[in-house]
Amino acid sequence: MIFMVEGEVRSFIPLQTFRAEWGLPSTFSTATFQPKAWEGLGSVERASSAIHGMRSSLLESLPNALALPALLPHIYTISTHFEQLLLEANEQIGLKPQEIDFAVSGLAGVLSAFAYEAIRQHATHAPPPTFEAVYYRWLQDSVHVDGTVYPYHHHDEAWRIQLIHHAYGRVGMCVTLPKQVVYVEDKTLACPAEGIMASLLRALITHLNEALANGL
Repeated sequence: MIFMVEGEVRSFIPLQTFRAEWGLPSTFSTATFQPKAWEGLGSVERASSAIHGMRSSLLESLPNALALPALLPHIYTISTHFEQLLLEANEQIGLKPQEIDFAVSGLAGVLSAFAYEAIRQHATHAPPPTFEAVYYRWLQDSVHVDGTVYPYHHHDEAWRIQLIHHAYGRVGMCVTLPKQVVYVEDKTLACPAEGIMASLLRALITHLNEALANGL
């Protein structure tokens, strides 16, 4: 995992590798410092059929041809439709209102970023924006280091731990050792819907690129 953190590109070491290198217990993770409250959370596992149906309905609603000036207004249409479908499926998923708001705003944010990039690249006769470029930039913009510092003592050393988050929750730790700073990847408590949303957004952007090409 590579992200820009505090102005510099950082390579993250997998959690298991970091534990092995420093002789840490198997319990050492982001949960050591910030346990997750599981009570009342929704479940994507028990709602796979509802999620699949929601995805199919959303993709089937997209036009096969779309003129570039209509792209931004259509992003609003897609986002509104997604919210309606998500609310209908939520009886099986069990999301809280703020989780629904987050999912809708995230989808709208990525698609809006795609739309603005598509307009810019069309004006410069550049290739259409890819999902990877748009999504990674959006995700990167959400990366931040938690201001809370957790002390951790290991082998008579005093460490300082700060959790790193992005749009889908905690994804790692900034571990300040006596002589170096190590960035550790740990997505065990990140939002399980990240993969579902990324897959849906990939399909939406792929379809929209094709529709724009047909609409020229």
